[in-house]
Formats: sequence, structure tokens, C-alpha cells
Amino acid sequence: MPIKHGAEQIAEQYFLTLKAFGIENVSIYVVGDKGSNVIKFINDEDLDHQYCLGHVIHNLINTDGFEAVSEIGDVLKKIKKMVKKLRFRNTQLEREKK
Repeated sequence: MPIKHGAEQIAEQYFLTLKAFGIENVSIYVVGDKGSNVIKFINDEDLDHQYCLGHVIHNLINTDGFEAVSEIGDVLKKIKKMVKKLRFRNTQLEREKK
């Protein structure tokens, strides 16, 4: 959805999509992130659901990994600086390579 959206807008788009594809009277299993708007939509509509494994892993790494261990954040900041410098010098390095 291209704009900021709450549970009501998600529900509206959900039902419009079902209608557009002619989907009726079927059992639907929803996969979503753990955003409060998505959780509210799922609960409001009493839908069967599973949280997206990709989102779960992303949150686990960021929350329990990077944010919990300050050394990891320090290393990542250094790596970002290195990548930025290399990108900035990319054309210069390409010319030197020839």
C-alpha cells in the first residue's frame, strides 16, 4: 500500500482484492508482519494467520543481535564508512585499474 495505512485501510484493500479476483467462501490464511495495524486487521477480521518468517528473523537480528551487542553496531558503522568511501572513489578506482 503506497500510503500510510491502518487496519481499516488494510481491510478495505483486502476485501477489494478478494472481490477483484472473484474469491468467495474460501479459507484464507494470512501472512503478515507484526505491525500493530496488521495485527489489528487480523484480529478485527478473525483471520487465520502466521507471521512472516523473514520479518521475524529481521526483528530477531536487529533487536536481539545488533541492538543488544554494542560491538556489532560499532563494526557495522565502520563497514558503512568503508563502503561509502569506496563508492565515492569508485570511478577513480576504475580509471586506475585500466
